[in-house]
Amino acid sequence: MSEFTFLEILKKEHFLIERALRVMNIFIIREQFLEKEFTLLYRLIKNFVEENHCAKEERVLFPLIREYEIDAQLVMANEKEKRKEIIENLATGLRELDKEKFFMGLQNFIEIFARHIFKEEGLIFPACEALLSSDINEKIIEDFKEYEKNEENYEYFLKIVEDLEKLI
Repeated sequence: MSEFTFLEILKKEHFLIERALRVMNIFIIREQFLEKEFTLLYRLIKNFVEENHCAKEERVLFPLIREYEIDAQLVMANEKEKRKEIIENLATGLRELDKEKFFMGLQNFIEIFARHIFKEEGLIFPACEALLSSDINEKIIEDFKEYEKNEENYEYFLKIVEDLEKLI
């Protein structure tokens, strides 16, 4: 296990997001458009993935590792803008109950986030382990707390994913 607890937190979040990606993919394959469940998926993507997980990485971790000549923003080139566009398309698809638009947004999200996890776990996280000193761990964890919403925390979204998995 890593001496960097903050990396374990991010990896745990990646695992939850990967479970959600599998659910999304099955919904797409089956062409199941379930308004209530898709509202939950949208909230997971917007509130957990974007405003919690990615915010921690982009506002806390990436600026820190840039000091060590690791430009994570370069590795993740244009991803933030693409995610924002996908989230807007998902919101429109949900609002208009447009199954095709929502499925296209989910498919785009699956693709971009599968690459996101691959890049971080294959490049960025190992670089963190090699270059960062362990005394920075607590500061990063403390800074992460700013992006964790009380009512919509990891456990809240874990329950959503578990409930969605029961539908497939």
